[in-house]
This record gives sequence, C-alpha cells and structure tokens, in this order.
Amino acid sequence: MEIFEADVSDAEYLIKDLWQPLVEEMEGFSKHNSLSDEDLQSEAFRYFTGRLNDDTHKFFILEDDGDAVGFVGLELRSTQSFFEMGDYIEIHELFVVEEYRRNGAGSKLLERAETFAEKNECDSVQLSVDVRNMEAKKLYAESGFDDERVKMIKEL
Repeated sequence: MEIFEADVSDAEYLIKDLWQPLVEEMEGFSKHNSLSDEDLQSEAFRYFTGRLNDDTHKFFILEDDGDAVGFVGLELRSTQSFFEMGDYIEIHELFVVEEYRRNGAGSKLLERAETFAEKNECDSVQLSVDVRNMEAKKLYAESGFDDERVKMIKEL
C-alpha cells in the first residue's frame, strides 16, 4: 500500500472513490450527517478544490495496486498565543473502505497525519468522532488518542 499527497487534479477521484462513500456511511450514525438536496458533486468539488489549493489543508490518499482504499484530510491550525499549546493538526476526515479495515490501513493514515504534524512542528493531532462510531473510536484509542471534549447538540 502506498500513500500520496493529493493535489487539485485528484479532486474528482477523491470525491467519487473515497469522500462520497464516507459521507454516505456517516449518514447512518446521525441525522446531522444527512446530505442536503443540493448538487452533491459540484458542491463537493468546490469544497475540495478550495481546500486542495490552500496550503493549510492536506489530503493523503492510500492506494493498494492503484485502487483507492482510504484517505485522511488534515488542516494545520494554530491556537491563540495566550494558550500554551501551539500549532496542531485537525483531522477533518478519515475513511477506509470496508474490505481494508482492521488490517492497518487506518493506522497508516493516522501515522501519515502524525508525520505531517511533526514535520510542521505541531504539538498535537486532534479529531472529532461520532459517539456511535465504535469502530473509529477503537482505532483512535489504539493509536493513542484520548477523549478530551464532547460536542453537544440541541435541536431547534
């Protein structure tokens, strides 16, 4: 398996083969993950090309024999100077296709995120995970992530 950094020419590949299956799976965890009726492909393309053209965002794609099997989307972020913790990487998306789960693919993507964070002298790697996504929570815990916050939502 090989990991490469995506660029804007990979946007459609990233969306079709990896991001769309991710969001479809996430719909099953919470109604807050439900997709709108907007034109999904054009909106996703606009979102990804914008981020792929922004130096603070990175996407790494994992392939096996030329087939997309997973990806991780990162953002390089800074905290306010009055906090001790400095720069960090925020993982916005991490996805591995079903048949590659539980064989190290997710760990490889997390390791790539950590390598990127270390290269950029970050103090930590952070992420959010749906409380119902037990498989992902297990992966993150086994990779050394600790629970720090809980996002709460009130419907209006």
